[in-house]
Amino acid sequence: MRILLCGNGIVSEKYLDTYRMVRENVKGYVISDDIPLPQNSENVFHISDLCKVEFDELDIANSHFETVVQILEVGIKKEKIVLCYVGLVYEYLKQYGKLDVRVRVPAVLTSMMVESGMVYGNRIGSINNTELVINEDYCRRGTLQLLAREINERGIIGDVAELGVYRGDFSQYINEAFPDRNLYLFDTFEGFWKEQEMQNVSSGFSREIDIMNSDFSDTCVSTVMKKMIHPHRVIIRKGLFPETIPDEPIGFAFVSIDCDLYQPILDGLRYFFPRLSNRGYIMLHDYNNPKFSVGVKKALSDYEEEIGERVMYVPIPDESGSIVIMK
Repeated sequence: MRILLCGNGIVSEKYLDTYRMVRENVKGYVISDDIPLPQNSENVFHISDLCKVEFDELDIANSHFETVVQILEVGIKKEKIVLCYVGLVYEYLKQYGKLDVRVRVPAVLTSMMVESGMVYGNRIGSINNTELVINEDYCRRGTLQLLAREINERGIIGDVAELGVYRGDFSQYINEAFPDRNLYLFDTFEGFWKEQEMQNVSSGFSREIDIMNSDFSDTCVSTVMKKMIHPHRVIIRKGLFPETIPDEPIGFAFVSIDCDLYQPILDGLRYFFPRLSNRGYIMLHDYNNPKFSVGVKKALSDYEEEIGERVMYVPIPDESGSIVIMK
C-alpha cells in the first residue's frame, strides 16, 4: 500500500496517531502548488504533479477544502481520495451533493471541538448514522454579515481590515460583505514571529504545545488573493505588524483581529481602536478560546489601562468565543 498524505498540522498529527497502519504506509507528502518544494523533495509532491506519481491512496488530513477541489481538478480518481477531517466532509457534501469519496475521520478530531464545552456556532450533522461536529463556524460568519448590514445601512464611513489573515478564509467573507470598501490585510503570510511566540509562552499566555500545534506558515499572498471576490479592493500589508502600518491616515468601519498572540493584539488595538468610526466594530477572535484567551484578555485589559477607560464589547458564541467591540 502506497499512501500519500496531504497535511502537516495538528489534523494530520491526530490522524496518524489514530491510524498507525496508515502512518506505516505513508510514502510521500502532498503540498499546494503555491508552496515551494523543500530542498530534499524526493517524497514531496505538488498537487499539479500528482498525475505523474504512482500511489494507491491520497489521504487529505487538513482543514483546507480548496486542496480537495485542486486535487479533483488535476484528475485524481475519487476512489483514491480519503477525507480525514470532518469539516472537509461537510464542505464536500455542500459542494457536490453526495459523498462519493472515502471518509476516515478519527473521533479525536471531533471530540477536540467539544472538550472545553464550548462548541460555539458549529452545526451538528450525521453521516452513515454517525453524529459529527461540523466546524463551519456559522455564528462567526453570520455575525459578520449582520454587522456589515448595520454598517452599510447606517452609512458608517471607513475602510475595513483584518489583522491575522492566515489563508484568507475569513478575509474573503469580509471582502464579500464590503464590496465597495478597501480591505487592508495585515499578516506576515509566513506564520507566527518566533520572538512573539516565546513571549506568549514565557508570560504564561499560552502553552508551548499549543503554540507548536498552531503552525500558520502554510500560506502566501497568492493563496489568499485567489479567494477574494473583489480583489481590486484588497490592499496587502505583508510583514510584522505594526511595522506595516500605512503612512496615510485611514479610518475603519470594521476590523477583524485574529492573530492569537498578546503583543500583536495589543498593537492592533492601539492602532485600530482610535481610528474606528463611531458605531464601527472590531471582532476580536479567541477571547474565550482556552488556548489563547489569557493573552487576548490581557491585551485588552492592558489597552484599557493605557487609555483610561473601559471598552464596550459583547461576547458571541462562535467557535473561539470572539467578542465584538463597538465604539
